[in-house]
Amino acid sequence: MTDIFSQLAAPFDAKDVHWRAQTLAGDGKSAMALAYMDARDVMRRLDAVVGPAGWQDTYSETAKGRMICSISIKVGSEWITKSDGAGDTDVEG
Repeated sequence: MTDIFSQLAAPFDAKDVHWRAQTLAGDGKSAMALAYMDARDVMRRLDAVVGPAGWQDTYSETAKGRMICSISIKVGSEWITKSDGAGDTDVEG
C-alpha cells in the first residue's frame, strides 16, 4: 500500500509544469507567472499507479454555489476520498 502512495507523491517532470501570465502590469511589459498542472497529466499519473478503474472523481455544488471536487482512489477493497473546493473569484472563472 505504501508503494501506491509513494508513486502518487513522486514529483512530476518539469515538462509537466505549465506556465502562463496571470496579471499583466499596467505598462504591459511584465506579468505575474502562474505555474499549473494540466488535469490530463494528473489523470495519466492516477491511471499508471492505480489503473483506470482504480480512481474516480465527482463534482458537487454547495447551497452557496461553491464547487467541490472529490477524488477517490481504491486501495485494496477500500475507497479513500479527498475533497477540496472554492467559490467564485474575480481572478479565475
